[in-house]
Amino acid sequence: MRAENEDPCRIAKAAGIELEKSYTQTILMNKENACLRQQLHTKKNKRKRTYTTTQARLMTSEEMSQKLLEVQRKQMGELHKGLRQAVFLGIRARHAQEANADKAAKKAEKVVERETTKAAREAEKAAAKAAKAAKAAETKAAKAAKAAGVAARGRGRARGRPKEKGKGTR
Repeated sequence: MRAENEDPCRIAKAAGIELEKSYTQTILMNKENACLRQQLHTKKNKRKRTYTTTQARLMTSEEMSQKLLEVQRKQMGELHKGLRQAVFLGIRARHAQEANADKAAKKAEKVVERETTKAAREAEKAAAKAAKAAKAAETKAAKAAKAAGVAARGRGRARGRPKEKGKGTR
């Protein structure tokens, strides 16, 4: 019976993991889409930042690398925030489900143990009752045999003793 229950449990756990993966993917897609939407629909007349033009205008310049680093840190912070909300909450929920399953299994074991002890007590009571009934029947049979023996001898004056010669006549 336990083997039958393990297969659906394993399937349910695998489905839960897949759901968590798909949820994190949707969160990441929403973040990326939000960034793209923001780039697409922001005001075009926004004042652009000015950089010093005295240095070379390459992507490797100090200012550009700092700007790229800031953007990456911000994006990673948002990513970690989304992951924390999606994945870690799912992990906590899974741990709680496993703990609840362990509690339910222990509770079921206790119920089974109680039932077996109860059945054992009932069997002991039945055996004691049968022994008592057998003893009562035995004593009843002994009394009946004794009464039958007394009835065969009779309850007269002699009470089963042989008659002595010469005595007993008046």
